[in-house]
Amino acid sequence: MGWIRWTGKTLEFVGKLAQADSFERWAESQGEKIISDLALKSGGIVFGLGKESKAKGILWSDLKTIAEKSLSLNAAIQEVVGQYPSILSSLRSNYSALPHESAYLTVVPRLLVNRLALAAVTRNLDGSQELAQLKGGALLRQYFFEELAIQIDDAFTQQAAKTSTDKPLEIGDDWLVGFDEHYQWKDVPGHYFVYSSYSRTRKTADNKARKEGRKEASELLAKCQVWLGKLSAGDRQKLEAKFP
Repeated sequence: MGWIRWTGKTLEFVGKLAQADSFERWAESQGEKIISDLALKSGGIVFGLGKESKAKGILWSDLKTIAEKSLSLNAAIQEVVGQYPSILSSLRSNYSALPHESAYLTVVPRLLVNRLALAAVTRNLDGSQELAQLKGGALLRQYFFEELAIQIDDAFTQQAAKTSTDKPLEIGDDWLVGFDEHYQWKDVPGHYFVYSSYSRTRKTADNKARKEGRKEASELLAKCQVWLGKLSAGDRQKLEAKFP
């Protein structure tokens, strides 16, 4: 079970931490010394588990307990999770630095969204006193931030994959009208198509304006996909050089 879910309107922290596969990889790489040091302090084999397995269990249990039991930390995590979709609008507002064939339809690379998301998670949670008390220290805290950002991305892209010009996901006054999980920018797959035409996409737009918006978005998306398909490696590099 993932840590994040889509509620129908926004992303939500479920309040539970199921151990991710990435924790084992972290424990065998960045967290190896922490695990070894804790294993030496934790004594011998317990219930058939070796010292290192016991140490991993202690660290995960500590993180899980703090993240699940602290109401204030839960609220802080929820705040940063809920802000994730707005990152797309923030990036789109600087569309001149992003791939686009029309000012009304912007290609927002997934890698840029996730870079800003990790920065937001770190900025908002790094000062948490609860997380500062983790037995795994700063390295475990950073692991948690990175895995949280990954889980947010996973939950959001599942929803983004369902969007279309007929059924856009409204993010403020912008519309998410598509997601391509395969197209790569800087060797990282995935980008979003964000359509914005204030008179047609604003929250107060009438049905006629919205219908016109869906029609225009569909036409622009079709043209944009053809344009993207024709880009050479050199063309992509020139566009990537402009990324914020």
